[in-house]
Amino acid sequence: MEAVVKGDVTAQDGLGSAQVRAFISSTFTDTVHERNEILLKVVPKVRAFAKTKGYDFSPATMRWGVTKAHANNHSHAELCIKEVKQCMKLSEGIAFISLLGQKFGFQPFPSNIEQGEFEKLVDALRQSDQDEASAIEQLERWFELDTNKQPAKYVLRPITDLHPAYGDDSRPDEARAASGAWWGEFDVMQKALRRACVLAGLPEDEQIKYLQSVTEDETRVGLKPDANATVLVPDINERVVWFKRTIANIEDKVGDPAAFNFVDVVDGQLDEGSQKRLNSVKDEFIPSTGLTNITEYTLSTWSPDKGVDPSLPEHRQYLDKLTADAEAALKASITKAAEKATALRFDTTFVEAATQARFCRERVETFYGREELVAKVTGYLEQDASDGVEPFVLYGRSGSGKTSILAKAAHEASAKYAKGGQHQLILRFIGTTSGSTTIVQLLQLICKQIRRHYGEPNPDAVKEELAELIQDFKTCLELATAEKPLMLFLDSLDQLSPEGGARQLRWLPAPTLPPHVHMVLSTLPEAKYECFPRLDAMYSVNFVEVVPLNMETDVPRIITSWCTANGRSLTDEQRSIVLAACKACPYPLYVRMALDETRGWKSTTPPDECSLKPDIQSIIDNLFEQLEVAHGKRFISAALGYITVTYRGLSDTELEDILSCNEEVLERIFEYWLPPQRRIPPLLWARVRDILGGFLVERGSGSTRVLSWHHRQFVEVARRRYCPEGSATAKQLASDVADHFLGKWAGKKKPFSPSPDQQKRFGLPAHDEADRLVTPQPLVHVSDDEFNWREHSQANIRKLEELPHVLAVSNRITELVELCLCNFDFLLLKMRCFGKVAVLSDFELISKHDTSGCDPHLLRAATLTGLSIRLAPADPEQLASQITGRLNGARANTYIDKLIAQIWASPYTANPTIVCLNACMDPPSASKRHVFGHPDKVRNFAINPTETLAAVACDDRKTYVWSLEDGEQVAILGPHDWMCRAVCFTQQGDRLITSSWSGQIKIWDVETWQELKDFMLKSEERNADFIERLCMAEDGKTLLSAAHDNRIHFIDLDEGEVKQSLELSGASECTVKGLDVHAKGHKIVAANERGTMVLFKFTNNMWTRACTTDIGHGASGCCFVADTDDVVVCDDSDVFRFKTSGGKFEQVWSTTLGKLLSVHADEQFVCASSHTGVLHVLDSRGKRLRQIESHTEWIDNCRVIGDNIYSCSQDRTVRAFKAIESEGDQDSDELDPPAMHSKDVSAVTGNNEYAFSCCGSDSFILQWDLATGSVVRRLPLDSSELTISADGRFLVGSFGTFEIATDTLQQGSLARSTYSGTIAHSLDGRYVLKTGIGMSDDTRVSITDLQTNRSVNSKLKHDKLIRAVVMSTDGTRVATVGDDGEAKIWSWPEQQLVKTVSLFRPALTTAISPDGTMMIAAIKGGLVYIIDLKSDRRLNDLEHFKADRDNYARLVISSTFSKDSRYALSGGRDRIVKVWDTQNGDCVAQATFEGGVDKMERTLDGAFVAGTQGGYVALFRLKGGKQTAPPKFARSNLDVDTTNITYTVADTSCCCSIA
Repeated sequence: MEAVVKGDVTAQDGLGSAQVRAFISSTFTDTVHERNEILLKVVPKVRAFAKTKGYDFSPATMRWGVTKAHANNHSHAELCIKEVKQCMKLSEGIAFISLLGQKFGFQPFPSNIEQGEFEKLVDALRQSDQDEASAIEQLERWFELDTNKQPAKYVLRPITDLHPAYGDDSRPDEARAASGAWWGEFDVMQKALRRACVLAGLPEDEQIKYLQSVTEDETRVGLKPDANATVLVPDINERVVWFKRTIANIEDKVGDPAAFNFVDVVDGQLDEGSQKRLNSVKDEFIPSTGLTNITEYTLSTWSPDKGVDPSLPEHRQYLDKLTADAEAALKASITKAAEKATALRFDTTFVEAATQARFCRERVETFYGREELVAKVTGYLEQDASDGVEPFVLYGRSGSGKTSILAKAAHEASAKYAKGGQHQLILRFIGTTSGSTTIVQLLQLICKQIRRHYGEPNPDAVKEELAELIQDFKTCLELATAEKPLMLFLDSLDQLSPEGGARQLRWLPAPTLPPHVHMVLSTLPEAKYECFPRLDAMYSVNFVEVVPLNMETDVPRIITSWCTANGRSLTDEQRSIVLAACKACPYPLYVRMALDETRGWKSTTPPDECSLKPDIQSIIDNLFEQLEVAHGKRFISAALGYITVTYRGLSDTELEDILSCNEEVLERIFEYWLPPQRRIPPLLWARVRDILGGFLVERGSGSTRVLSWHHRQFVEVARRRYCPEGSATAKQLASDVADHFLGKWAGKKKPFSPSPDQQKRFGLPAHDEADRLVTPQPLVHVSDDEFNWREHSQANIRKLEELPHVLAVSNRITELVELCLCNFDFLLLKMRCFGKVAVLSDFELISKHDTSGCDPHLLRAATLTGLSIRLAPADPEQLASQITGRLNGARANTYIDKLIAQIWASPYTANPTIVCLNACMDPPSASKRHVFGHPDKVRNFAINPTETLAAVACDDRKTYVWSLEDGEQVAILGPHDWMCRAVCFTQQGDRLITSSWSGQIKIWDVETWQELKDFMLKSEERNADFIERLCMAEDGKTLLSAAHDNRIHFIDLDEGEVKQSLELSGASECTVKGLDVHAKGHKIVAANERGTMVLFKFTNNMWTRACTTDIGHGASGCCFVADTDDVVVCDDSDVFRFKTSGGKFEQVWSTTLGKLLSVHADEQFVCASSHTGVLHVLDSRGKRLRQIESHTEWIDNCRVIGDNIYSCSQDRTVRAFKAIESEGDQDSDELDPPAMHSKDVSAVTGNNEYAFSCCGSDSFILQWDLATGSVVRRLPLDSSELTISADGRFLVGSFGTFEIATDTLQQGSLARSTYSGTIAHSLDGRYVLKTGIGMSDDTRVSITDLQTNRSVNSKLKHDKLIRAVVMSTDGTRVATVGDDGEAKIWSWPEQQLVKTVSLFRPALTTAISPDGTMMIAAIKGGLVYIIDLKSDRRLNDLEHFKADRDNYARLVISSTFSKDSRYALSGGRDRIVKVWDTQNGDCVAQATFEGGVDKMERTLDGAFVAGTQGGYVALFRLKGGKQTAPPKFARSNLDVDTTNITYTVADTSCCCSIA
């Protein structure tokens, strides 16, 4: 296994095929009932069972569907043997099922006899004492010498050569006569050849081929694949089973007309010779193989004229026993194979490496020539890479042989470096497996393989988000060392799915690879595939074009090698014809196809019949045309059309299932004969597949091997010929495939209407129906009770992969949406198996097809669901929380209702899963183009000149780059040494400059995201390094910065030094808030926080002050209006527009808005951002157009470009909006925004019916209905802390106590704090315990007696600030944690210290489990401890997020337990709630919200309420398995009328107990 992962492509992987493929061997007539019973009753059940084990089961039965037309070329016996060998090779379980009974069966003589042997036999007949003249005449008439076969052979001519009417059912009389003539001549030749064997003295083992039956031949190959082997097959009893039936006294039944079907009869007598041969096989050969897996049956009765009759009780009982035994044997075999293969097959890294290595070996087997190109690759691999080298790029037109060259080079490199050495070799033929088709899965599996080789911890822990994954991939490449170099081969970059910008290749390192890494790439050169132009821009050397084959050396050598390998030769004339054709099209694919076509050329074929089409596509057309002539156009068009119209291809079984439901195909096949079952005979497709050979290749799709075209040229020809894009034919073919994966006819009878001729010929009714025995297609292949969400192999990978594609192609958009895009189970399973990128690509299918007939509400549901997933993390286990959190506000859309109900009912979710009860996240919206979330506050961003990328400066020291086209993260750059505060693109958009607040500046290549330069700003000016704004000068070499020293600095990017500074006014310590360079580069405008705005002009090669103005208040932003000379500027309340064309500032207009932070303008619009999270949109004249409540915190920066507005905020997001909302964008009628607070939520709590939340900045408390997820009212109570009484009747806060049912307020005065702390209450309801920063003594818990409304002496004390206090469920213990790094447990009400647990770092939050046995405590740095309160032992040390332990900005500040104490929950500033299994410390669920989760509590009924930064409130539950959906969520309405909510103030002199 490790050798394969390391990259040894020659290593035996032992992976297996994940198939149990069993050949069913019998004679044509004696076991018809047995064969049919197995096919009808056993096969469907075993197929379905195999799927539950991750296997495919397919029977190979070649005994029905054989027509005279198929017998014409005498290849049936050879095809049977090929199929036996294929089963023995591929099957991991039973591969051969023998039904050998008492009939020896059909005994054909060889259709190919070596020249010497044939002539020896004929000479023996000539020298015989008997008159053999007639026999010799027939042999010489029917056998024709073909010296193109090597060694030369006499070949039996097709029957129709001499009897043209043979098999022609349209001429029944002539066909009958031709058949009679042939079989008479066959009998003469058969007997003559057998006599000749004896006369010529052939050894016995050489005589067997003239004496054996087809069944004997199959048996010998099945039980002893190597006839010369002396060692028995070790696992024969696991690979072969014999169901042996004996009919008692059958020799006495020879006179019965039916006896011929069950025993060999000649001229009314038992054929003694055949019986002797049969007994030899049964009594001598089979025992010699060691086969004991034999089940015997004896029938004592005989049905006259029928022999075996299912209507007889004994016979029926026998058939039932046989089918039960066969089913049990096959299921046991599959189970055993699955158990043996489990460890390997679920190792995705190994499976991918092994599959790719197999593909490489297959390519190398048919590789000839091209040594000079292979040598160039191997020469590159020998280069010293210690300082980094560029990749090696093979490029060339389709069919030029790039893949084979790369495979050969990789094979040689593996033998030289990976086999036994320390090199790591990774090989990917892109598109050959599901894991190499999309960029996410490609990089994930490569990263796993690299990590595993280099011994990294947790090698399978890969990133889900594409940008993080790209960064991870580049980091993995850096693991290579001189001792352990790395070689990476990536073939066919153009075959990558384009989703996620895969073909833009930004994921490749540039301009060079990390040290000790070599990389070989191949691609098509055409610009439409994107890859080659990108490679050409990224790299400068190591490009090698795969040119046409050399006619003097390559082509002759290939012809010779091919002939040798295939036992063929060509006449001189034929060879000249091939060379002439290849000269016109000298490409490997054409040469291969031309040579393959010569298989049909005999040495006697006239030259005028030896012609080749002139190019690749026409020769493929010719191949398809020959198939249509030989096998029927309708059958070939359907079979090849089905393969072509699918996404990845079809397995043999899938294709047979689909063809079996195509009435047009079956009608043609069954025109002249009646089948035992209305299903396509497997033989028909087996013959076609054998002819197509290597032009159809097997690719991996989950555990299934699917057939797809070997080359792009085949796809193009097949599509043009059989399923033109958008045609009715393509739609019908795709619809048939869709029906299959929907399981439309599984377990059902499909109607059909026989033609009038068939009705007359077979006595069929005008309308009938039949079960087609197709395989069921559930979403998962196991029962709900057996489902394990961690085992992705249980999912129906084929359905997930193909169904959306074929529904879209067939224009069944309604079903696409209902069954895939708005079906939660489908979305969840597909996201698990293929990732977020693949799921989003399914949503894009809608826009490519006609949706005019679809329900608009359905399409809207799909749009909202797709937008929700786009906004969501890539983690599939968060899909439930993301959809419910964003779409719970949807109204009047039954499709969204269904989707949410499916989430609750789904048996496939993880256990547990977080499901939101309310709309608690940003709802998806067409007018909200994108929402980009970040781990920390964002202060600045930049848009590139083409408006395709946004670069965001984040306080976590990194810059995040996003695609504005699809909303995907493109790159993560950094980190800087301190907070990243400024960012800008060059005017050409080719580079990105980022800076920290300490003056560290980095320059990045936008094509590759490689760091080009890193320097610290060198300046004599104080505070020059506190950079607030960056702009690029027109020259592309000079960077302008605005900082805290009231100057603009001109920074030379080459030297990293300040070359010039321009001062705005006399104050030195003043921040420049606005800075912009004119589009023409000749002017600069800047404004500072004291209100001074200055225009600088570039004249006489220097910058000078042109004019200055004072806007009266501190400026917070300024810019030029597009490419005009006008300027807009804002202070803290007004926006101004000035003209500057006259050499001074002339005010054009001003508009008062209030609390402004930044401004930006273009020709049409002006946008201004505010402290309150509002964006103001004005027209060019200053008229207000729109106000967008876009953020929950300060909006530090905004930009307007065309009709799009972008803004960034301290709420950690960058958002994009349409400047003017069109009618089609209105969401107000469909989606309610989340009900929320104006600022960070300061406290949450809840009882059995309601949850409550408050914010210190609001003067009300929101009351939430846990059943509907809606806000039922605003309580006019002011508090920053809340708790609920033990019985749920009273709400307690700074206002006192409030009885919820009666609206009665008992006023009180709890201790106040500067910042909200935590609050707890005693079980008897008398005392309230409180902590908080800024209290009179924040090292001690404040205790208030609610009966007296006075403070009580508190003994609950720490050495430093106390961060949290909680009361145990039974009311006997209090837990406190604080900055002294200790957790203390106190008795209550005694207030005695029970124990102290050292946490070693300041703690921020704590909770006690309901059962009182555990405590959770979160410390600074992101760790969460679960502590056993009996032993004081830390049960688990949990890492909420991986962060710098000293980065206190990333904190876990809320925690709680589930009601049953099984799970602990932690919420942090990373916006994530994590659920931990207290038994093993595993993180079993998580959900990402819109802001840092500052507060989180469990309500009395077991639900959870969480409050976040930015004012969001989330209600959620932990779902385990199927649950009934809660009631329809009511609208979350913040417009509840609070004026009618009154409360009675109780007499404060009265004692009030809230227990």
